[in-house]
Amino acid sequence: MFIDHIDKGTGALVVSSMLDFLTFALCAPYSETTDGTHFDTLLSMVADKGRQLFRLFQHTSLAIVKGAGLLMKAIIEEGEARNFCKDAGIIFS
Repeated sequence: MFIDHIDKGTGALVVSSMLDFLTFALCAPYSETTDGTHFDTLLSMVADKGRQLFRLFQHTSLAIVKGAGLLMKAIIEEGEARNFCKDAGIIFS
């Protein structure tokens, strides 16, 4: 549902709520209380949706843009090198 709303450009409240949840689960300092296995699984799931996250940088709501930026920062800082390379490929393609 989250990705469908991003693709269609609808459901700003749903997208914002999901970004808030993911921010609290993955971004520092909130992520310190997230279990390690859940953190790794969730981080890889979010990293797989990199192209949709980049679309959020063009959203009209600054809160959504900020949330997407925080998630991308967490993916780059906490993710494995292959996730970063995949995201960098999206940036430069």
